Amino acid sequence: MDAAVKTKEFSLSTGEYRRIQRRTHLRRNAVFLLFVWLTVAFLVLGGATQAGDRPIWFWLGASGPLLPLALVSTFWILFVAPWRASVSRGSRMLFETHCYRFDADGIHLALRDGSRVSRPYGAILAVEKTPGLILLHQDSGQCFIIPRLAFADSGELDRVLARMGTPGDGASRLPAADAPAPTWIAALARNLWAGLRLAGFRAVRPVDFSASFTQVLLLGLLAVALEIAFGRLDVDGPADFSSYALSEAGTSYLLLAIGAYLLALREGRPALVIPLLVALLSVEPLFAVLFGLSWTQLDLDNGFAVWALVLGMFLWSMAVWWRAVRGLFDVDGARVSAAVALLFAIAVLPQFWLPSSDYWYGTEVESEVEVPERISAEDVFYAQPRMIETALDGLANERPGLVDLYHIGFGSYADQNVFRREVEHVRDILDRRFDTEGRSMLLVNHPSTVEQEPIASVTNLEAALRGVARRMDTDEDVLFLYLTSHGSRRAELQVDFWPLGLNQLSAGGLRRMLDEAGIRWRVVVISACYSGSFMDALTDDHTLAISAASKTTTSFGCSNENEYTYFGEAYFKHGLSQTLSFVDAFDLAQDWVTLREDAESLEHSRPMLHVGSAIAEPLQRLEARLRLQPGATTD
Repeated sequence: MDAAVKTKEFSLSTGEYRRIQRRTHLRRNAVFLLFVWLTVAFLVLGGATQAGDRPIWFWLGASGPLLPLALVSTFWILFVAPWRASVSRGSRMLFETHCYRFDADGIHLALRDGSRVSRPYGAILAVEKTPGLILLHQDSGQCFIIPRLAFADSGELDRVLARMGTPGDGASRLPAADAPAPTWIAALARNLWAGLRLAGFRAVRPVDFSASFTQVLLLGLLAVALEIAFGRLDVDGPADFSSYALSEAGTSYLLLAIGAYLLALREGRPALVIPLLVALLSVEPLFAVLFGLSWTQLDLDNGFAVWALVLGMFLWSMAVWWRAVRGLFDVDGARVSAAVALLFAIAVLPQFWLPSSDYWYGTEVESEVEVPERISAEDVFYAQPRMIETALDGLANERPGLVDLYHIGFGSYADQNVFRREVEHVRDILDRRFDTEGRSMLLVNHPSTVEQEPIASVTNLEAALRGVARRMDTDEDVLFLYLTSHGSRRAELQVDFWPLGLNQLSAGGLRRMLDEAGIRWRVVVISACYSGSFMDALTDDHTLAISAASKTTTSFGCSNENEYTYFGEAYFKHGLSQTLSFVDAFDLAQDWVTLREDAESLEHSRPMLHVGSAIAEPLQRLEARLRLQPGATTD
């Protein structure tokens, strides 16, 4: 090796050192700050879209404790950490006059008071060159700062920089072959600690991990065990374990192993497959705990909160992958990004097309209704015209001179019993209180009713509306249409009945069907998240329209064990049991829902009401007729 290179004596000012430290801390924590501020931005944006006319402090508060954390972290990294570094004993020594000597065995720092500091070249993780300074970043997090003028000429500087190539040899940072092997428990604890530091964007070296095939298995099994435990906490009451989820987990880890192997081959370092897998899996138990706690302990009924949580965890995991690949293969930023993109394409993208399953499902209470063991899509579809015709034939004709109320119930989400129960309860209440017996029909998606009731499909709804219009006097009779399911911001109601492939119900499609059927007087009630998105399409002078939530908020109560959704219970069980006025019942239901949401610390769903200017008259006539019935005012 070339002869030793010695710099000229020089000193650093406190301000200069702090500026360098600020840049160093920012460089080291840039990914962490980017992740935190992006997550804050997503949460604030979500709060802003749902705050309506509320003040700015409300939707800023949507970020929860993350905004103060982001502000404190940024202030700490930019100001407090550089200041602490500058007042430490080691830093004060660096302000004094000193010089460096670059020998074959490493870097030697000589201070004026005669003290010495030595570092091997392997302790230098990165070299940063600025117009006036050379920064040698150490694996301890500190850096040597050397002015370019401290070198006699550019040739000496080039000789020094050439020696900095030693840290680039990743093998030099692996444990020595004769080092005593730790026990599997100690190795697991060591890997978990290194994974915690990796996820926390702290300095981690390859030697901080204990790489072996056993550790790959243990880390993967630990992550799966934690996911199973938190999945059980998320299901109330009795639950059944699904072994299909284990197949999904095994497939995801197999894809990760394939991606790590191809990445190591691409970099010409196949021996680093196991170390890379250990580094990537070391953070999985931590992510399993954080995601499980967030999912089970936080209020995630808000769809945006779920989306922000999943996206935040994804961005965090990608940042961890980036740091793990860079630390292990010691390549520059562009190659690291390309490597992580390759890993993502192999290990993550295919999972979007693979079947997904939860570890635990609530145990269903045995039903007295016989459920078909297997649903034949072909048989169900061919049976619908006959079942619709039978249901319509069973409806009574209109009665001249009377305002009759006809009812269609539409429960379109088969995977949850609450929607089937709710449309059945609503039919019973309307039959008893509003004289719709013989003038009601249900469209339901549920295995227990597939042989008794027409399914809730867009085609069947259109046929039902046309058929009801033929039975009623469209000049004086009123249709009460109740729809309950999951909704979306795109003004769509979810229509789902596996294995049947059904079209979704849109607001525009519903309005078109009502218009084409020729039904003039309409009461349309929709219980679904974001159901307010239907209001613009449905409202006119001849319609009373009610939604369980606004355009930007969710509704609640879509649980398998419930008899009603929150709004359905409020409007029908509580509101219409006290009054025959659909408008007064809405006011009662709105107050009841608000009190329940406050008691459960839920975001207000903000139900919506539109009363057309012309529909008040036929509804008043209907109410006057119903008041003459025995027991009409109360149950």
